[in-house]
Amino acid sequence: RSAEWCRNGYVLGRRVEDAEFAGYCHMGWAKARLELGDPLAEARTTALEAFETIKASRQIGTQVMHKTTIEAIESLMGLAPVPPEGAGWTDGRAELSNTQNAFRLLDRARLLCFFRRSDGLALGGELLKVSEIGLPATFFLSIAHYFACLGWMLEARRGGAFTRLSCLVRVFFTRARIRKWTRLCPHNFEHRSLLVDAEWLRTTGRSRRALRKYEEAIAAAVDHGFLPDAGLGHELLAEMLVESGDARAAKTHVLAATEHYRAWGADAKVADVTIRYARVLESA
Repeated sequence: RSAEWCRNGYVLGRRVEDAEFAGYCHMGWAKARLELGDPLAEARTTALEAFETIKASRQIGTQVMHKTTIEAIESLMGLAPVPPEGAGWTDGRAELSNTQNAFRLLDRARLLCFFRRSDGLALGGELLKVSEIGLPATFFLSIAHYFACLGWMLEARRGGAFTRLSCLVRVFFTRARIRKWTRLCPHNFEHRSLLVDAEWLRTTGRSRRALRKYEEAIAAAVDHGFLPDAGLGHELLAEMLVESGDARAAKTHVLAATEHYRAWGADAKVADVTIRYARVLESA
């Protein structure tokens, strides 16, 4: 509903010649299309058109907020490079408002999660801190919690004992909010809550239970129309199966992940998965 309201707000703003209102609604519509998992080519078209609307209304601050979304979309499509790990996400943050910084870090965390790259403990904590101030009462706040949890658990599996404990403590408290949102609106949050739970079970060594939870998360994402999260669920499940030595089962989920990413238009993710799982895909 939020996406539809933003689109209608943009139309009405143009009709009454309120350029500032139209620009803000146009940006909201573009960002919502990305979060909903709409085809990336369509989301990019809306995002670029929104950027022109914002520029015409001379909203410099809003341009800063919106540019990161365009960059994230183009990175997923393979039209722009993916930021590497440790690429200085703290640079320049003092010059940004909390809202501008929150969107910047959200898009950064999104790319790191999808491209399976960690960036330490601090990114997730900083993302939630500025999102609480800059993006309260918006669906972006909930998505920030989602990517923070996924990022922390990736870091937990790669780091030492202290890092692992610190990450798990943060996830333990953060996922409680995701579960609360799931009860209020299962359509938007059920699949995300299930995927976070699956990653929690995997990270704490309960692979058999994690397998079932991944399958539930994927099914919920498909039922609710969130193709990117379905693809990510398949990919994370494939990761776990490869780690356990079951390449044959992993291959099914690698192929499913690439199918979902291709349908989304995330050509860079298709290439990423294909390269990282080349041996799995070549197996019988």
